[in-house]
Amino acid sequence: MRALASATGVHLLTNLETTWYPSVHAARALVQEGAIGEVRKVVVHDGHGGRRRSGGAGVPPWLSDPWQRRGSAHRLRVLRANLVTWLLQGEEPLTVTAVTSK
Repeated sequence: MRALASATGVHLLTNLETTWYPSVHAARALVQEGAIGEVRKVVVHDGHGGRRRSGGAGVPPWLSDPWQRRGSAHRLRVLRANLVTWLLQGEEPLTVTAVTSK
């Protein structure tokens, strides 16, 4: 994406909404200050119950279709790996593992 954007003169921005959470900024500050020691492992528990469990509020219709939502676990994994990279000031995780319940 970066190469294509550069070649075509298009501005590219990655904006992960979790980056703006106050709790994430507090965690990053603790990491930067060394207040919690060396970060060796990050565990993220997240996900959603789908469209039915949320009453459809703010959830796109395609999320109800198992065939169409098949990439959502991968998307969440990529977003969290990116978040950890941001928390660690550009240091990429060595491994990323995802466990699903369905």
